[in-house]
Formats: sequence, structure tokens, C-alpha cells
Amino acid sequence: MAIHWVTTVTINRPIEDVWAVFLDLFNVPSLPGSSFSVRPTTPGPMGLGSKLRARRVMLGFETVLIQTITEWDPPHAVAATMAGRPFRSALDRWTLEPVAGGVKMTETLDIELAPALKLLWPFIGPFQYRQRQRQVHAIKTRLESLAPTVEA
Repeated sequence: MAIHWVTTVTINRPIEDVWAVFLDLFNVPSLPGSSFSVRPTTPGPMGLGSKLRARRVMLGFETVLIQTITEWDPPHAVAATMAGRPFRSALDRWTLEPVAGGVKMTETLDIELAPALKLLWPFIGPFQYRQRQRQVHAIKTRLESLAPTVEA
């Protein structure tokens, strides 16, 4: 069973500011719905092929995800594959597109569920989707609170 979610928000900030704040690993713990910590496990600057280790809570349990950057197009797109419980695999892609009044941020999340989770998904899936939408909108609020707004 594959899950495909798309969430979009418009952030009232310049694209360069959104990219800088969103991709700074120091800021990750302060972004809603994000990891407790993210640390690189490969040397050098973050980019295509970089690996990260993230600690976060998913479905009420703390877990570790290993992420590999599979797309790196500053300041327009970043994508990473993720491996770890509670799913078999996942691809999380974020795009930034300049629009009137700021930047359109889109998250596309594709998840391949572990067998046990497939049985529970009809019950917990809708709750998880609404929670992820709230988290992305909270990221918008957090990013807009960090700098002056963009003039229309």
C-alpha cells in the first residue's frame, strides 16, 4: 500500500530566506512536526548524496530515520529518501516557487507502509494526514515569524 500526500502553503517571505531557514539543521527542532535532532553522517556541506540521521516521534513512538538527499536544487527543491520504522520507505520532496506575496512551499510525501501498519492505516491514516497538514501550516507560521514580510 503506497501513500501519496501533497500539502501546499504560501509563505510571506523571500525564497532565499525560506530556503536558508528551512534547510538549516540547527533550525529543524524548532519547526513544528520536525525531528528532535538531525545530524549529518557524511562529511562536507549538505547536498546531493548527503546522509542524515534524524530522531523524531512518529505514531507516538520515538524512531530513527536515515535520510539520503536525492534531489538538491537550491533554493527551489530538496528531496530525501527515508528508511526506518514505521514504514518500509519514504520519499519526502519539498519545492519552493516564487509567487505574488512570497513563496509557494509544496511537500510531496510518498510512503510505502510496513505490513503491520497496512492493517491499521484505514483507521490512523486520516488522522495522520490532518496532523501533517497542520504541521506544514505551522511551519509557515514559524517561518513568517522569523523575518519581515515580503512586499506585494
